[in-house]
Amino acid sequence: MQSYYTTKAYAEAVVRRYPPGSAVPVAYDPAHPDVACLEPGVIGTCAPYFFIGLPLVGLGLYLAFVLVRIRNTVTIPPTSLG
Repeated sequence: MQSYYTTKAYAEAVVRRYPPGSAVPVAYDPAHPDVACLEPGVIGTCAPYFFIGLPLVGLGLYLAFVLVRIRNTVTIPPTSLG
């Protein structure tokens, strides 16, 4: 089983918030019930990748838009082959 906690101490702190016998909402994959999450959401260690990746995706979309506009406005004169 893969763990998404950065340290054992952090994982233990999360578990302490849920005492034995208490009702706890759990998110899980119905097709694979062994894949479950006690606290769903963006994990702290993944946040930097998200905040770096999102602007890069935006930049890529912007550049694609600009290149399409340039391509549509540039005319290439016909050449005579002969």
